[in-house]
Amino acid sequence: GTGIRDAVEGMRLGTIELSSTGPDYTSNLVPMLTTASLYYVWRSSEHAWRVLDGEVNERLSRHLIDGAGLRILTWGYQGFRSVISKGRAIASPGDLAGMRVRVPEARLHVLPFQALGANPTPVPYAEVYTALQTNVVDAAEGVPAAVVQMKFYEVVDYFSLTEHLFNPVQILMSERVFQTLSADEQETVTTAAREAFAYQRELGEADNEAAMEEIKAGGVEIVEADVDAFRERVRPVWDELLADLGDEAKEIVAAIDAAA
Repeated sequence: GTGIRDAVEGMRLGTIELSSTGPDYTSNLVPMLTTASLYYVWRSSEHAWRVLDGEVNERLSRHLIDGAGLRILTWGYQGFRSVISKGRAIASPGDLAGMRVRVPEARLHVLPFQALGANPTPVPYAEVYTALQTNVVDAAEGVPAAVVQMKFYEVVDYFSLTEHLFNPVQILMSERVFQTLSADEQETVTTAAREAFAYQRELGEADNEAAMEEIKAGGVEIVEADVDAFRERVRPVWDELLADLGDEAKEIVAAIDAAA
């Protein structure tokens, strides 16, 4: 929403020092960040941390600094997004055929669901509950904690663990402000962010585990999905989403893949 837009603008100007958002937002500012938010690029949270605590992060941060004046101090956990649905469980890609799935309005989300045979339908996040309740859409997707927070479990039958998108969060710092710090201070700030978010990752995992229990208690059936079959169907979309980003995007995705 406007909150994060204002924060990003403030960080560019140096009037706001720190904020957090996800790569699905920063990829709108700097398209190279799309590499970190492709559907099925991450196999597990361990896979993500192995990569995002290392050299790939240096590259992504450099792009964000050059393109938007924002430095990535570290990454945190929101979990894997999966599909909630009415009437039909989503265990394999074929189950999505013709289903109207609410997605955020971005190619990043629309193209994979088209590739899976669904009918991706952008609806503002605040209206998703009503859209499900009134059958404007048949399905939506999100991390378990969000399904609980928004009470989606009241209006769906199934939570199918498609785990199509790992949703990390980034702690961003104004590069303008960062460069006013001494080398010691820069190191202190970076280390503190990493230590805080090592703890945040644990809390986030625990949150989602508790949310899963609450979703079950709400009468929603948890469905295991054939994640490999989904990944296979979605992978060709990567090339389309990265087409304008040249060889470096391919290198970054290859590095992410190799770390799996």
